[in-house]
Amino acid sequence: MKKILPIILIVLLGIGIYFTMTVLYNPEENSLYFGEAIGKTYNIQATATGILEALYIEEGDFVESMVPIAVINHDNLVQQLAQADTNIASVQLGLEQIQAPVREENLSILKNSVDTYATNNAMVFQSIQAAKVAKASSELALEQAQVTYERLYEQYESITQLYREGVVAETELLDIESNIESSQLNIEKLKLNIRQADTEINRLNQQYRLNQIGEDSAKQNLSIAQTGGDQFAIDAARLAVTSALQNKELLEIQLADYHVVTYHAGVIESVNYAEGEFVNRGSILGTAYDPSELHLTLYINEQDLSLISVGQLLPLSLTATDVKYIGEVQSISHEAMYTPMNIVTEQDYQRLVFMVDVKILNSETIRPGMLLSVDLEGDVSE
Repeated sequence: MKKILPIILIVLLGIGIYFTMTVLYNPEENSLYFGEAIGKTYNIQATATGILEALYIEEGDFVESMVPIAVINHDNLVQQLAQADTNIASVQLGLEQIQAPVREENLSILKNSVDTYATNNAMVFQSIQAAKVAKASSELALEQAQVTYERLYEQYESITQLYREGVVAETELLDIESNIESSQLNIEKLKLNIRQADTEINRLNQQYRLNQIGEDSAKQNLSIAQTGGDQFAIDAARLAVTSALQNKELLEIQLADYHVVTYHAGVIESVNYAEGEFVNRGSILGTAYDPSELHLTLYINEQDLSLISVGQLLPLSLTATDVKYIGEVQSISHEAMYTPMNIVTEQDYQRLVFMVDVKILNSETIRPGMLLSVDLEGDVSE
């Protein structure tokens, strides 16, 4: 047993040395790091509000920049454009009519329009005067009726006293009461006539003012037609045409917003809406990433920083399929991360890591989120 024990100790010592040299310190494994592919992702946003009428993208599709990928319903805007076209045609016709010489039959129509307004105004003016006379007559009759009423009321008081004394008969008292009642009714009727006369006078005055405006406008149109149109009218018509054209231009600009386009080429990563759903301006219809701009973020131990430099090419391997790729070191952080509060031991010092950005050069077949391994001491030619 004593002879076997040294042999066992020697074997255990050899195993320990082998484990230390091959497992705990393996240069190939120590220089091997892992990281996920990170894409340069951008959002595809709705540029208008409405029902999503058409959607032309699916996950995994590659789209070029400035290519339509969705259409938002814009029927209301189409109707506004049609109205804008009608308005443009109307104001352009107005400008042509102002600038064009007026034919004799049109002048005759304009003259008749002026005469018609003048005749109507004269008739309305006469009606106003007649209504004022009727009102004055009613006011005079009302004064007389009030005097009559007061006289009858005085008689009524006297006859009532005489009736109580037995001097007059009851029929005479009833007659005076009937006359007083008739006088009151006459007063109310005259007051109603006066109110109706006031209403009629106000209505006729308003009609007269409107007719006067129409007559003045007809005279102005006739004057413009006879002189060939003044510069002010021509300038106003031209301004109306310019305004109508600008309004249509604005509507066409708005119409472009209802056709959503991508501003960057890339692969569709996600689609968040379906046709028929309502979207608001700014809603994220989907996301896309640039397959030529995939990166890895590595966290390298301090002792391995000497193995890499900016611009260095590194061999990459997709962990799922072991397909080989090449990466280029873009940047190395100047500050350590995951640093303990106080570095008091050698183990704490070894926990310092530095962030390294690696661009995947031939990344078209890689999608964001895939895991890759990087060998800092590997050979890119392999």
